[in-house]
Amino acid sequence: MISVFKFFGKLPLKFLRILGFVFSWVFWFSSKRYRLRFQKNWFMAKNYSAGAMEKASLARAVSRAGNCIFDLPKIWCGDDFKDKVEINGYSEIKSLLHNGKGLICLSPHLGSFELVPKIFSSQLPISIMYKPSKNNHLEKLLKNMRPTKNITMVQANFSGVKKLITAIKKGEVVGLLPDQVPPINHGMYQSFFGHSAYTMTLASKLILVTGVPVIWTYVQYKKNGWRVTIEPWDSSEFSKMNISEMTKAMNQKIEQLILKDPESYMWSYDRYKRPKKNILINN
Repeated sequence: MISVFKFFGKLPLKFLRILGFVFSWVFWFSSKRYRLRFQKNWFMAKNYSAGAMEKASLARAVSRAGNCIFDLPKIWCGDDFKDKVEINGYSEIKSLLHNGKGLICLSPHLGSFELVPKIFSSQLPISIMYKPSKNNHLEKLLKNMRPTKNITMVQANFSGVKKLITAIKKGEVVGLLPDQVPPINHGMYQSFFGHSAYTMTLASKLILVTGVPVIWTYVQYKKNGWRVTIEPWDSSEFSKMNISEMTKAMNQKIEQLILKDPESYMWSYDRYKRPKKNILINN
């Protein structure tokens, strides 16, 4: 499987995206569960966005869904992907890291988000938290393809959190997917496009405990490449927030980023999945 993946990495990105387009619609029509979840999440956000998604196309969003998968061989294995990336705001990173305090990078499921650690690792060490896949073949692929020079993978557990804190203390970058549904007892319910969503508190805790700068990164698709945008998060109000307020603000920021390019968000992700047990929320 790894050799096949590497082979696909040598193919032109344009061809990979044609495959992604075909895959998107085949899966759309073959999986009722996928289709209904995609539509439900899309229209929940559209109805809540007060016209911000009026010009967005559901069909284009469906067509792009497969890009997130078929872009991966080029991102992880391709030799020429850097020539296809436009980066906005990278200079902010160096100025924020200048104080040696480290940096927290938050990236929602927007566009080919796997591109973000590859961009950082070209010049800086970055530790990213991930949830191991239940599929053995996929997990093997992730372990072999994701970690490269300057990229360290840490699991979403207590040991992984300690590694993130260590990296921050060393003045390095750590990355998290803030809209990823956390394990039970590691989150709280907050509004996301007007509906209750179980939201991770780890990012909020790291921000409040470490006091390091925070940036948001998101990826948009270009005709034959990607645009990566880096935005510092204004920390002037952080000291006045508790975990609940910070987590709420985090969801609001994710909403803002998605509405900039709703057709590139992973609407099929089960964002409103609920843990099986009741959760006690501590501020």
